Formats: sequence, C-alpha cells, structure tokens
Amino acid sequence: MNKLFPCSSSWLSTQVSVLFGGKRDSQLDLADMLFERCHQAACHWPKGLAEILEQLVWATDDNGSEIMRTVERWLQSDDLERVRVAVEVQDVFPFRHRAEMDAALTVVKARWPELAPQCEELSAARAASGPEGGAMPPDVAERVQRLQELMRQALA
Repeated sequence: MNKLFPCSSSWLSTQVSVLFGGKRDSQLDLADMLFERCHQAACHWPKGLAEILEQLVWATDDNGSEIMRTVERWLQSDDLERVRVAVEVQDVFPFRHRAEMDAALTVVKARWPELAPQCEELSAARAASGPEGGAMPPDVAERVQRLQELMRQALA
C-alpha cells in the first residue's frame, strides 16, 4: 500500500462509486468510472480529470498501474473524449517504453490533428525525463510494429 495514502485502487473505486451514489461496476476500473461519473465535466475540461488521475496514480497501492493501463487503452481507442483526457495526463507517462508511447501518439495525431500539440508536449516531457533503461523488450517491439503498421494502413 502507498504510505502517503494507504488504500487500494479497488477500495478507492468502491468509495468513489458510493460517493457518487452507485454500486461498484466490476467492468469499470477507477479511471473509467470517474470518466463515466464526471462525463460532462471531463468533456468540457479534460485537463481537470487528467490532473485527478495523475494524483490518484500516486495515491493508490498499485502505483497507478490500473489507471495507466486505462490511459493506454484510451489512447488507442476510438473515443475522442477519452483520448482528450489521456493526452492531458502529463506527470506520469503511459506505456512501458517511449517508442510505444510515441507510436500510439502518432496514431492519435493522424486521427485527431487538433490533439497534436498535447501529443508533442507529452512526448517532449518523456524525452526530457532521461534515456530509456535498456533495450526495448520484444513484446513492446511487437506492439510498436503493429502501431506503425496501423499508421501505414491509415495513410494508404
């Protein structure tokens, strides 16, 4: 458990759900649940929900792995509203390797050119955080290759 805020993300999800008057939906994780419960606010102020998610990454006992998996899924989704929130998450980086994040952001920029500035900012922040540790793992290389193929198909 996180020493600053000792709780699990599933416990926190349940508490947030109860706070908003619902029951925990086992199909929704914390980030999805917050998006659904704050949908209108998230659509009008995506940076606001992104900042909440950034804080929760540091507050949950899994170090935000559930939240970041969701952010990664949102970046690869067809849901523009969720993608808008995902590209605003700046204090932590999605994906295990920068190459995978950059490949996903390239797809986002091609699909939604209006999000290019946020994508560039996220990529620059990760580049400024220092070099990647070690070689790219094979599973990451495969995913990067699939994203690059998706881009080639989209541009064809």
